[in-house]
Amino acid sequence: MAKTPTRIYLSPPSLEPEAFTTVQAALASNWIAPIGPDLDRFEHMLGGYSGSSYVLGLQSGTAALHLAFLSLGIQAGDEVVCPSFTFAAGANAVCYTGARPVFVDCEAKTWNMCPDALEELLLSRKRANSLPAAILLVHNYGTPGYLDKIFSLSNQYGIPIIEDAAEALGASYEGRKLGTLGKVGVYSFNGNKIITTSSGGALLTDDYQIYEKALHLSQQAKRAVPGFEHDSIGYNYRLSNILAALGCSQLQALDKRVAHRRAIFQQYTQFLDQAPVEFQEELSQGISNRWLTCVLLPNRQSREQVRIALEAQGIESRPLWKPLASQAPYATFGGANSYQIAQKLYERGLALPSGYSLSAQDMLEISKIVTNQLME
Repeated sequence: MAKTPTRIYLSPPSLEPEAFTTVQAALASNWIAPIGPDLDRFEHMLGGYSGSSYVLGLQSGTAALHLAFLSLGIQAGDEVVCPSFTFAAGANAVCYTGARPVFVDCEAKTWNMCPDALEELLLSRKRANSLPAAILLVHNYGTPGYLDKIFSLSNQYGIPIIEDAAEALGASYEGRKLGTLGKVGVYSFNGNKIITTSSGGALLTDDYQIYEKALHLSQQAKRAVPGFEHDSIGYNYRLSNILAALGCSQLQALDKRVAHRRAIFQQYTQFLDQAPVEFQEELSQGISNRWLTCVLLPNRQSREQVRIALEAQGIESRPLWKPLASQAPYATFGGANSYQIAQKLYERGLALPSGYSLSAQDMLEISKIVTNQLME
């Protein structure tokens, strides 16, 4: 009987040998509660790595985004500028507060928020005397975009930036770690990220008042008095001590993991050098963690042709983000007049397997399938 080939996933989790020892030690200590010494250690390590003054370990990146908006006072009736080309978590978290996401297009090189589109939106809102309450800045696929102008606009209009670095742990811009550039930053440790705590996330800030408010809300807004007394609506958002122990073991290997992902990207560029594909660009000011290697194919038909051919060989790939402004839950929110770049990226873009277990032979075979489908 022929051996069933092992499926190649897009970005499966990978554990260091130390992970088992670290988690077993946490279990043996009986710190099973949501907080404990491993959570303290994980937050301390993440603060030391990123350079952020205050770090709050949470159940997910989405929980961190929700608390980021709440800690900045975002509320019903406010507007938050969001990129249309990104995962839905940020726009969803805006909606949790009762505020409204307003969308802008991305630019074609790094696939991140277009500074010119942002400027146009802010000018129109200023003329209407209704400036947004915040800007959600996302680093798609772990790659920073044109940040200088975006932060200049933020300062010019006095609008704080929430930095969604869920995909960008380990990446940097002008020597500073992504996730530490805005008023509040967010990481995700979902199973498919650079490091994982199975599920989990973190909020980062240099503002103690923001940290204190987020911490309070993350623990059901319980007052520091005997008994159960609460001063506002709170949430059960803290990261488990056991999962934090897993995070500690992974965080120790973060630089090695980023180097590995960047090497995967470079290998793909070599193997696909004869194929009619384009890659996400990395600006000279920034260093991407290359969380996922993504390519742009000639058109939507060729994207689906390649995706189906890979799937037939047990290889997972995935279309890039479908523009949020075109999706049913967000269609009434509006924003810019056009999302042409986001739509083109969605129609042409495909994320390729980028996990740590990929071999050079795996990447060669994937690249051959891509090239053959496009050259037929």
